[in-house]
Amino acid sequence: MMSSVRTLRGTWLDFVYKERFLIGTSLARIGFGLVMLFFYCIHYQQRYFLWFTGGALDSKMYSQGYFTIYQFASSPLMFNILFYLGIVITILYILGYKGRVTSVLFFIFTYSILQRNGFLDDGGDNLLRVLLVYMMFTQNTAYFSFDSKNFWKKRQKDADRYKYRISTLFHNFGVLACIIQVCILYFTAGSYQMMGEVWNQGTALYYIMQVDQFSTPLLKHTLASHEWLLVIFTYLSIWVKLAFPFMLFNRTTKYIAVFSIFFFHLGIAVGMGLITFSAVMIIADLIIFSDDEYRRIRRALIRMKDLIGSKFRAFFRRIGQVRGIRMQEITVFYDGWCPFCTKTTNQLRRMDCLELVNFVSFREESVVRENHLSIEALEEMIHSKKKGDKDVKVGIYSFIQISKRVIPMWGLLPILYLSVWCGFGQKLYKFIADRRIIIPSGGCDDPEECKIHLAE
Repeated sequence: MMSSVRTLRGTWLDFVYKERFLIGTSLARIGFGLVMLFFYCIHYQQRYFLWFTGGALDSKMYSQGYFTIYQFASSPLMFNILFYLGIVITILYILGYKGRVTSVLFFIFTYSILQRNGFLDDGGDNLLRVLLVYMMFTQNTAYFSFDSKNFWKKRQKDADRYKYRISTLFHNFGVLACIIQVCILYFTAGSYQMMGEVWNQGTALYYIMQVDQFSTPLLKHTLASHEWLLVIFTYLSIWVKLAFPFMLFNRTTKYIAVFSIFFFHLGIAVGMGLITFSAVMIIADLIIFSDDEYRRIRRALIRMKDLIGSKFRAFFRRIGQVRGIRMQEITVFYDGWCPFCTKTTNQLRRMDCLELVNFVSFREESVVRENHLSIEALEEMIHSKKKGDKDVKVGIYSFIQISKRVIPMWGLLPILYLSVWCGFGQKLYKFIADRRIIIPSGGCDDPEECKIHLAE
């Protein structure tokens, strides 16, 4: 009996003292930070009108409501200091620098700017304020941050210490509070919709689309001609929200619930123009997936990418065998002693779907002699030669020839041609080529041969 109790207690302690949902909270940190950075940027030119005394609201209205740090902005200078400081803290929050401190500061500045003028609220700000309180207690810099390395070092060193376990406990309960808050939000919204007459009749979305402020003309006319779609989407909206909390208890239904909500809010962003509201709601759902689930999603995406990539490569490979296209094949002579050059050519080989670029290291024996090239010129810049053509392209012009044949690099062609037209393309290429590292190969009998040096 006692051994069973000890086992149960050990299992429970292991559960509560192990951080969970670290990837989700890290992604939420970045997402919420980007939403607020977007908020600052789109209102930058109107900042005095929106938030400074004497702007959109009179002094009495600014002083009403909850306390914000902008109540100390008695002068334009002080207002600008607080405003720019809010932007800096938001950027630090996104980067995950000093997460514990910046999480608190980010909440204070975000709460203050949102509370300063309620006319800018779109509904998502209410959820954002609540979740940021819980996010202050989470380990949201474990991934994708400047603090991530320090976090894992500290975790390995202090995992069994009492102070660290308390921190982990706060993290887990903070994440749980976020998830519960999201579930309450959806269930409450679904319940109120179910009690509404227009929602019960399936006409709510139709009436929403009639409001010009909350409708996109193209989508409005498209859906207006398909009334049955509006009815289906209306009932699906109620069903997904009511079922959302209960669908999280099963892995399969969890995916269905989260992705359904994702497309629902994506529709709101496109159809109603409520971009920040939809973004906050979608980002909040990122917390729901566990770390193992994110790893499974990542593996599934990699498999899908490889499958699609193999299909595309096979398709373009067949196109590349067409005689007219095959005649565009070129040979590129690169420096096989240059690690940067070797790494770049390997990446280009993977992108060369048409297989029109044949990379050859001029460090190989007989390559220079058979192709009648100068070793000194090859060491200075990359060379390329079209099959059956005596004309040799050098430097930036050789890189242009590669870009013309490697489909993913077509976007670079306007920039490359512009650099040549402006006269700095070849000079810039030579500047980079002169500073590449050369590692001689073929033995170390001569100590000077083994030294790493820059190309001259």
